[in-house]
Amino acid sequence: MIKDLDYRNLNYLIKEFPVSYSYSSTLRFSSLFSARSYKANLDILYMAPDYSELENDTVFKSISDLKKLPYAHREVENLNKEFGGKVYAGKQAIKNKFLETASGYDVLHLAMHTLINDSMPMYSKLVFTPESGLNENQVFLNTSEVYKMNLKASMVTLSACNTGAGILKKGEGIMSLARGFVFAGVPSVIMTLWEVQDENGLEIMQLFYKHLSEGYRKDKAMQLAKMEVLNSSNMVKSHPNYWSAYIITGDTGELNIGNKKNDLWLLLLFSIPILFMFIYYKRVIYKINY
Repeated sequence: MIKDLDYRNLNYLIKEFPVSYSYSSTLRFSSLFSARSYKANLDILYMAPDYSELENDTVFKSISDLKKLPYAHREVENLNKEFGGKVYAGKQAIKNKFLETASGYDVLHLAMHTLINDSMPMYSKLVFTPESGLNENQVFLNTSEVYKMNLKASMVTLSACNTGAGILKKGEGIMSLARGFVFAGVPSVIMTLWEVQDENGLEIMQLFYKHLSEGYRKDKAMQLAKMEVLNSSNMVKSHPNYWSAYIITGDTGELNIGNKKNDLWLLLLFSIPILFMFIYYKRVIYKINY
């Protein structure tokens, strides 16, 4: 019976294998798109816009029906506490700030809405905070603009929105907004196939970054994150709609996501012996002098 179906017990491919995607074999194995950063700890930029004022806005009527993303702000704040980086949330998450700073970061994490334009994919867009006094060009980042960016990031995470959706074009594949970041030089893009606003999405992102910090490859880290969420979900939230939206496109290698808690423990580990040596040295000097 359908009512007795427990989605946790179905034979999903991801239970056995990590899964990733690529726009083409040329891009997948090109040296130009291999993970480029070898820093001990990568610099992460988080952005989570605020859409709370859209209901009463007269300028942005075209997006007045966009829902708030209540878990997006919590997502970026939690990730920042755990892994460091720079957060622009709410009214700070504006398009100009992203264009000014994005090129300086190794990982970009964007938790925001998108507007998909299937008839003209280059005009699909990311929606930043629509502050009063701004026009649409200052709020929407079109795919065509992303193509022109020069990014050094090893990974872009496009969270909480259907960034992997788009029209299927023969010989090209899915013409999604995420594709623009690939052509801007980013070897790995984490995206969603449909809108994710549930707490499960928040949990998947936290677990994904946690497993990256433990040294797992991106596809394996995502596999582990999804399985942990699936196994801990109740019967309703074990439906794939809640946990399978996130996919990885491009490079799947390891990424040096630092963990601030681990860094603190390492600092303490090295500091304690130095402290004891200093105390011992002071005592020896005291005995010699007296």
